[in-house]
Amino acid sequence: MNGRDEYMVASESVALDAVGFDFLRDIAPGEAVYITFDGELFTRQCALEPSLSPCIFEFVYFARPDSFIDKISVYGARVNMGKKLGAKIRREWDDLDIDVVIPIPETSCDVALEIAQVLDKPYRQGFVKNRYVGRTFIMPGQQLRRKSVRRKLNAIRSEFKDKSVLLVDDSIVRGTTSEQIIEMAREAGAKRVYMASAAPEIRFPNVYGIDMPSANELIAHGREVDEICNIIGADGLIFQDLTDLEEAVREANPDIQQFESSVFSGHYVTKDINQAYLEYLESCVMTMPKRCVSSSKSWQTSRYTTRVDNQHIDKTRPLSRVFLFPIINNLMHKHRAKTHVPHNDSACQNGDEQYQSTGHNRAGVNKALFFGNMHQNRHAGIQQVD
Repeated sequence: MNGRDEYMVASESVALDAVGFDFLRDIAPGEAVYITFDGELFTRQCALEPSLSPCIFEFVYFARPDSFIDKISVYGARVNMGKKLGAKIRREWDDLDIDVVIPIPETSCDVALEIAQVLDKPYRQGFVKNRYVGRTFIMPGQQLRRKSVRRKLNAIRSEFKDKSVLLVDDSIVRGTTSEQIIEMAREAGAKRVYMASAAPEIRFPNVYGIDMPSANELIAHGREVDEICNIIGADGLIFQDLTDLEEAVREANPDIQQFESSVFSGHYVTKDINQAYLEYLESCVMTMPKRCVSSSKSWQTSRYTTRVDNQHIDKTRPLSRVFLFPIINNLMHKHRAKTHVPHNDSACQNGDEQYQSTGHNRAGVNKALFFGNMHQNRHAGIQQVD
């Protein structure tokens, strides 16, 4: 403003587009970014051995299709997912009589359309989405999630009546949504209901910032595909292979050597996560909520109390992880200090406390720069304002 450059940092490039900023570059893993109130931009690499490990779940579910992340079109990545999964379905389910391919809106629409083309089957919109209901897998409470699925989607009966349908979803987390949607398809008149997931089985919790359930809440944790299929009530169930998913996303940027895909593989890129640590983290989720609201010593207590009150959440119940993550993250660092896991703060020698906290990094994995997940690169934009 007033002839100075104005900067913006966002988790997706589409945020820059919406407000007229020009894309400059991706923020590197382990890079700290500090912008003064006078519009001065400072950056510094704070990791000793930075390594780019984009979160692959961003491409599967979170990101908007018109975004670019690490030079990869989210839309293009999802089209590639459909090609890969369609080829697997044709290879392994060539004996099935599928009449129509129907996406579970909205993230899976691009995937389902490509699957229909690969299988040479009709593509139809069989569900109408209520846009005023939020994403169900992050809602607290099983009963609320079940009710929200019915409020969120309504079946178009003519697209299901007397047909064998292939439903396509981006992923299956708890299985609550899938079970309800399959019931809705049968109630709408479907003869048989098959389910395809654009992502592999989610078997492990996420510890890098995604509001992911604990392992025991994940339907695929400790279960094989046939067992999952029986639980959700499908006539057939197929998942994307992890290698195919990674290849589908990497196609637009072959320079990416690895993805953060721990929810599928159980391999955590920071190499400091084990079962004991996951159990410790789960215990924090169960025991910390009351203290984080009531204790005056809890960091950012007033902020979280305000957010809880705005959401009308009973403070005597466990809070959603969407509120707890910064507190859990703080505990994670305390736990690593007790177990002598090294940090990389010393690599960033700048006296400004805000600069250090923004660029805090462990094992070369980029923490959140203003917004977003710890391991995900961020986009920087610039706008000249007269």
